[in-house]
Amino acid sequence: MRTYKNLLIYFFSFALLLGTAYNTYLSYDTKNSSDSKTYMSIANGEFKDQSLVRRYRIIVPFIAKAVALPFEQVYTKLWPHRGSTEWPLRMGFLLVNVSLMALVGLVIFHCCKAYEISDTGSLLAVIAVLVGGRWGNLFAALPLTDSLYLLVLSVVVYALKTNNHLLLALCIIIGPIAKESFLFVAPLIFFLSSLSKIKQLALFALSGLLVFSIRYAIDQQAGTDMAASVATDSEHFYNIGITMKRLASVRGLGELCTVFGLFTLILLAGLTKGKKAITSWTSHTDAIIWWFIPVMVLHALLSTEAARMLYLGAAAWAVMIGLIWDRHPLFLKLRREA
Repeated sequence: MRTYKNLLIYFFSFALLLGTAYNTYLSYDTKNSSDSKTYMSIANGEFKDQSLVRRYRIIVPFIAKAVALPFEQVYTKLWPHRGSTEWPLRMGFLLVNVSLMALVGLVIFHCCKAYEISDTGSLLAVIAVLVGGRWGNLFAALPLTDSLYLLVLSVVVYALKTNNHLLLALCIIIGPIAKESFLFVAPLIFFLSSLSKIKQLALFALSGLLVFSIRYAIDQQAGTDMAASVATDSEHFYNIGITMKRLASVRGLGELCTVFGLFTLILLAGLTKGKKAITSWTSHTDAIIWWFIPVMVLHALLSTEAARMLYLGAAAWAVMIGLIWDRHPLFLKLRREA
């Protein structure tokens, strides 16, 4: 029964994403996206002259390339003029990213259930995350790697809440390869996990060795020094002032609304009707949720795309949405009718 339910939620999430993602796949001009161009080059094994920040995120591009290989044969036979273009590889990215985002939907659902949220509230949270704003569609449709990092972060929240040490260990190993800013998530895991500190240190050491090896091999192929990429990563701290100024503008506030679209109103509603109403749902949260949010805010401040980074905290926001729906008095009547 549990397997059947998981498959149902997974395919529900997959179907929710596929239509809009396919439309974006057809219409989006990747030539205007430096991120997309970098990841497609990485998929083809081209590391030289690529972004010193993005070129180490190899997992999704390599899997997308493997998926794209049979599509190249199909394209060659059906559309000879497209067989040697970027379209087969873009299809590989589409299928990999939609699959990963559907897994995000499944993990979000189980995160909500771990916080004793109803099925209705959990599904509402899944819908808010996957199609509420603009980022779920872009992560699924384009040659990007954010889907894997979002999945890792969502699993971290679930693993911490349920004390699932195996999943947490996988996140520690994969996280830094998915995105370098996983470094800021490491303290959250270290202090909030029930996994022994000795085992965690061993896992983080193994993860660090793996990341170093990958970066060294790529730097050797590209003919660059590892110090150059470290220096480029550190330059992100200069973005904090730029990001804060941008968010203080009307455009910046509008950008924040793209994270969950109209579902943002549920989060805002959770802060209404006085202290008792707010406590009705906040009392069911915990340190995992409240410490996870500042980590995501730090991600946002270090990036020039704050909304995109805040979206990466989807698991925490989803739990809040589910709890507000289930427990805030403002939605009492709707809950009775649901």
